Amino acid sequence: IVKPDITGPFDEAMSSLFSFSNRDLNRNIIDKLYPKTFSVYNQVNASKTLEILDLTPPAECRIEKLTEAIEKGITSTDSEKLEEAFRYETAKLSLDRAAPGYSYTNIKTRLEVGKNHQYLEQKPQAVHELTLLKSKDTLVLTSNWDWVADLPEELPSATEEHYIILIASPQGIIEQRITAFAFEILQKFEQPRTVNEVVQDLVREFEAEEPQDVKLVQEKSLEQIREGLKFGILLVADS
Repeated sequence: IVKPDITGPFDEAMSSLFSFSNRDLNRNIIDKLYPKTFSVYNQVNASKTLEILDLTPPAECRIEKLTEAIEKGITSTDSEKLEEAFRYETAKLSLDRAAPGYSYTNIKTRLEVGKNHQYLEQKPQAVHELTLLKSKDTLVLTSNWDWVADLPEELPSATEEHYIILIASPQGIIEQRITAFAFEILQKFEQPRTVNEVVQDLVREFEAEEPQDVKLVQEKSLEQIREGLKFGILLVADS
């Protein structure tokens, strides 16, 4: 009989997990919660990131203390891109925490999308009369940087506005770029509104007066609204 080595770790993989240094543990938490913020922070003030990694907060409030340290450092660092990175990831975390369990989200999404498809199969005029609301499981925001993309080693200066939608899904938070036009439409459904009301708003805002221009704005608006319904981003408001 071959005797086991009773002096060795019970499992190499688990052993490495429990042998994290304090800095490793802090880095692991930050990489899960604020990866882009910390990446930008490292570009702006590398010495400060080391201070945060070397903090030794009590286990029961480690996440809270690390977040406070990052936020305090941002306040004392004059960096717009650092502030925007933190704002973006804070919004993402808030959406994730507000979402119910992923099994529930999966069932809820399927039911809502199925209901939307029933409306989409009706005559076009029926869609015009619907009162819609942007799903609470989505968040649209703007930023001077594209946080959906992988960050370069050196984040460039702001050059243009980016439009992003965050969607709570059974797979986690989905991050997606959207157009300025889609952003404008979704913003209008933050409160329940009829499709006709929103389309007419857009016609006025685009100052469409010629019949062909009015028709173009109406068609493009309805295309975007139907896409929002198709993917459960827009929902039929409860009567």
